[in-house]
Amino acid sequence: QGFSRAGAGLNFDDPRSRLFFDYVRVLNEVREKNPDVKFLLENVIMKREWEDVITEKLGVQPVHINSRAHSAQNRPRAYWSNIADLSPLSSGGGQPLNTIIDRSVDVSGFTEAGGLLFGPGIAEGSMGLVRKTAGGIVVKQATARGYIEAVDGDGVSLAFPGSATRRGRVIHQKSHTITCACDICVFYDNVIRRFTVEELEKLQGLPTGYTAAVPEPARKRAIGNGWTASVIAEIFKLLPQAETAAKTDVA
Repeated sequence: QGFSRAGAGLNFDDPRSRLFFDYVRVLNEVREKNPDVKFLLENVIMKREWEDVITEKLGVQPVHINSRAHSAQNRPRAYWSNIADLSPLSSGGGQPLNTIIDRSVDVSGFTEAGGLLFGPGIAEGSMGLVRKTAGGIVVKQATARGYIEAVDGDGVSLAFPGSATRRGRVIHQKSHTITCACDICVFYDNVIRRFTVEELEKLQGLPTGYTAAVPEPARKRAIGNGWTASVIAEIFKLLPQAETAAKTDVA
């Protein structure tokens, strides 16, 4: 998280980011016994100078893959790997957000404002960023136009209503990137609400209920910190078949 724009930006000075050097140490120790060992490292899109340090240590160039090509979530990430050329995985349509929305969510306790229903946890200031229109909604933005339109099934972020540069954001037919706060929203049927935990699991390519063994706050932290499983599944498909078969025999 030390490289994330959402954090303090401490890069390698962040204790969590310094773990990278332990990763390199362990990888090099394994390489001494198995020079052909396969590895995979994922992280946020970061400043080039930080990315170059990781690239130099691992000896491979990163490939930028957005989870939106394999899911309903917009999640750009950098992947370093010697498994195969990952570049072809950077394109694709993925799923539209409408396909994972649970329309049976009980909205009886939601807040009505301006002809829209807002789910729990959405502040009054955030509600003020949104206005209903004949075709959907418009969300205030810190742009020359001043707003962006959203229609049914679009992802909406209202997390920074007081920001002079960010305010509301809309992404068409995809969710915004899931964070540990899990405060991103979806717009559908005149409702704006945060995603359920089960929807968050689907956005990360996980089976429904995959994180159910722990309390909800821990589930959200785990999902926000995780990789998009559907992207990792596509990467693992690129493993040489002979190696895969050998590992299956050993198992």
